Amino acid sequence: MVTLGVAIAPDGNMNAQKQRMLDASIKWAAQMKQGKLSKVDSWTSITSTIWKTLSYPLPATGLSKKDCEEIMSPTINQALLSMGFCRNFPRVLVHGPIQYNGLGLPHLFTVQEISQLQSIINHTSRETPTGLLYRAELENLILEVSVGEKILEKPYHPYSPLATNCLLKKTWKFLQAKDIILRHDITLPRFQEGDLPLMQVWADARVTIDTLARLNKCRLFLNIYFLSEVMTPSSSIKPFVSQGIPGPVLNDFVWPRQGPPAPGDWDLWRAHLEDIRHAADNLGSWNTPTQGEKWYCKKNHRPFCHQEGHWLAFQPVNRSTRSGYFQLSGA
Repeated sequence: MVTLGVAIAPDGNMNAQKQRMLDASIKWAAQMKQGKLSKVDSWTSITSTIWKTLSYPLPATGLSKKDCEEIMSPTINQALLSMGFCRNFPRVLVHGPIQYNGLGLPHLFTVQEISQLQSIINHTSRETPTGLLYRAELENLILEVSVGEKILEKPYHPYSPLATNCLLKKTWKFLQAKDIILRHDITLPRFQEGDLPLMQVWADARVTIDTLARLNKCRLFLNIYFLSEVMTPSSSIKPFVSQGIPGPVLNDFVWPRQGPPAPGDWDLWRAHLEDIRHAADNLGSWNTPTQGEKWYCKKNHRPFCHQEGHWLAFQPVNRSTRSGYFQLSGA
């Protein structure tokens, strides 16, 4: 599917767009090889024609660094020959700044990532429709990984397997590689003083990344984010949480879809729930009104809650609308 000159597949892959850009690069190199331009005109040609063609779609693409170098290779090889350089001229100098004796030709991958960072900042600050999509994607990333709102400041490699591939996940990797900090104003309300994201508790306990990924499937299935959502006011684990039955949660977030985890994942989930009881000791007073509920839960059945002398069956509400966004600080 081609939209405004950018070919993006419904699943987000960039194969078609990469091929379009590679074809343009090969075509330009062939034309330059047959042409008779001077060295100065060759430089003008690369900066004013092909580089503009290759740079145009970058704010909307998700190309890897390897993809960008494959696309640039035919253009750079021919451009170097046309300007009187050896085609094996060091690429560090090709992309290096002119004041340090480089050619000053930007790397496509760097241009792509910087243009997307500029787009994120500009659109979210002006609250455009695109900016709202960026914000929604960041909220989704925060929910998926569950190690705190400052996800873009967390180390990328330990937590990246917990997140779905998306533009902001790729931006997160670039920020870490270049030591850049991108801050936002999204905050999640804590239900208890000292409350912690559930996955952060396990990560601090040095649970392996493979185990974290399996635990995360169970957490997403149950729509749980904070430690306080696992514990009852009496510091015991809620029965429907330990049995893997979706029950009432304190948050009203719009969650990404997660299919039922495998039985082995649930066994791992129950085993590691016992390991977080000590973390609940650090929870303080509740920030939201709570009731002394008693829960009855049986496997493969809906959970029941005892409130004010009555047993109430919990029935999940199926909603197709997006609602319950995060609270914003400074809004």
